Amino acid sequence: MINIAIACKRGDDREAIVALLRKQDDFHIACIVEDGFDVIISVLPKQPDVIIMDFSLGDVESPVLAPVIKRKSPSTEIIVLFPQDNRTSVEESLKAGISGYLIRQNGYDELTASIRSVYHGGLYITGRIRDEILDSIAAAVAAASRETKRGALPEFTATELGIFSGITSGCTDTEIAASLNISRGTVRNYIGSVKKKTGLRNRSQVIIFALLNGIISWEKFNGGKSLDNPEIPA
Repeated sequence: MINIAIACKRGDDREAIVALLRKQDDFHIACIVEDGFDVIISVLPKQPDVIIMDFSLGDVESPVLAPVIKRKSPSTEIIVLFPQDNRTSVEESLKAGISGYLIRQNGYDELTASIRSVYHGGLYITGRIRDEILDSIAAAVAAASRETKRGALPEFTATELGIFSGITSGCTDTEIAASLNISRGTVRNYIGSVKKKTGLRNRSQVIIFALLNGIISWEKFNGGKSLDNPEIPA
């Protein structure tokens, strides 16, 4: 059962999301709130598996709130509902460790898939936002290669490099484990090791680090497994 919290300002959004989630046998709605204060006070003590929230909750924006959520409840994944054409907001959220990006105008037809994706360790980006993010990261990679020299990197084992490859390709922990012939628990241990070596805090930062330091090529990232609708194993 996936425990889910909802943090949306608009009542019609809350009602639509609740109606959709209640149709799923493996979803449980743990909490429904309207603003960032209530996320901290009412949601975080429950440590839900996934939080669905507006980009702006009125009293706080999601890139500011996300690090607080991850510190208090590291296993909680965050899906944010964005307005259209908000590239700067998406970039800020990626750096803050948010794992799911949905455009509100698209409706909620992708919401259930995004919940299962981030719950299993994936990164879910809807089509239009995905194009903007890929363009942004591509520009950052190109600028870094032109203007800076890569410093000494930590030494990574073959398994850790496989972890980088899997995360950057948008694979879930289960899929990474299968590809490396290790257990899902071992994958998470290795992810912790990678974060410790690099000082990174979340998977989004791992992706950017891998691209900027040449661990994973831009071609592999852009041509790898789709980040729009990753398949979740049974």
